[in-house]
Amino acid sequence: MTDAPVAPWFHRPKPLPQGAAIAVVGGGVGGCAAAWALRRAGFAVTLIDRAGHVAAEASGNPCGLLKPRLTADGGLHGRFYGRAYLHAVETLDRVGGWLGRGILSVARDADEAATMARLAGTLPPDHIALVDAAGARAVAGVDAPLGGLWFPKAGSIDPRAVCAALAAGVEMRGAAVSSLISDAAGWRLLDEAGRVVVEAEAVVLAAGPWTPRLWPVAELPIHAKRGQITLLPGLPDGPSAAVSFGGYLSPPVADGKHVLGATYERIADLDDPAWRTVRPEDDAANLALLADALPELRTRWPEGQIDGRRVSLRATIADHLPVMGPLFDASAWRTAYGDLHHGRAWRSYPEAPLTEGLFVLGGLGSRGFQTAPLLAEALAALIAGTPLPTGQDLWEAVHPGRFVLRALRRPPARTARGASSIA
Repeated sequence: MTDAPVAPWFHRPKPLPQGAAIAVVGGGVGGCAAAWALRRAGFAVTLIDRAGHVAAEASGNPCGLLKPRLTADGGLHGRFYGRAYLHAVETLDRVGGWLGRGILSVARDADEAATMARLAGTLPPDHIALVDAAGARAVAGVDAPLGGLWFPKAGSIDPRAVCAALAAGVEMRGAAVSSLISDAAGWRLLDEAGRVVVEAEAVVLAAGPWTPRLWPVAELPIHAKRGQITLLPGLPDGPSAAVSFGGYLSPPVADGKHVLGATYERIADLDDPAWRTVRPEDDAANLALLADALPELRTRWPEGQIDGRRVSLRATIADHLPVMGPLFDASAWRTAYGDLHHGRAWRSYPEAPLTEGLFVLGGLGSRGFQTAPLLAEALAALIAGTPLPTGQDLWEAVHPGRFVLRALRRPPARTARGASSIA
């Protein structure tokens, strides 16, 4: 625990003793990483997913990329994603799941090449290198006239294998959790028929875009983004390492196929099954993105050479940071901090009202395998009452209460003097 002053809305929840029963809802990378970290911290974990197994949704693609998201300004985004990436590499080196090492991020124009030059110093030298066209050909076997950034320790991963390794040894339940009930004894998780799925002392919600439905009073702004990947036949002269160019193309990994991805479309209604239908126009969009960035590489596949596709949903947030931490009732925060916009000293406010024993890990977007391991370690530290691996500032950056706080800090809209309204 830190002795530094902490704003009352960021106070830590009451820790649980080792051996406490914790239910984790969601078998994607977020839930599996949470289960892994909590089990290592000494808790009794039950992992619940409606499919009855891990990696059923977005974490079930045949290939994903573990690649850093970098910024050159030294700000919170860059520091969080940089630390998360290094932690994720260490985690996968421990649990396995690599399909191939190395990713080339291609510079698509002169401005992007200049930006990459500034980014070359944001990771340790053994994790990043600026390469020219000859270097791009050497490391990945592609023609990239402006070169790019080479990440030798990044790479292609098997998402299903990673999730399975993280969840190894954790009790798994197959059920669709639809509601949560708390009482003095803890939490009961119920299915759609009102039957108890599991009882636990604490709950972690990691159900991707379905997370807000399980605790709507927190008003988490998590949205669903549909993504379709395209599978291409393996080629003897295809890329030898993964390439990233706004989209991405893997080396031959999935039964010898290349994975090309991915589209990005907001989905408003999760209950409408239409989003699950694969679309030829999405394959065309993926191929067009490849053609725009790497035209020579695109020509290696004649028109019509598509060998499969898959659709899933990502859970995204507008500020491009995930959420991890204790949950609450947003209306209670508005009561406690309703005059925050006046600029009163934060020490005069009460500690944030939290929903005891309820936590979230979500909003991972397309960076789940990069961010989930570090977020899960921080979550386990919060629940156990041990030091945060992220530090206080990075935890505050991903705190689920940040959206309510931002709204409360904005002065309320004023009606112009003399204005009148007509009902």
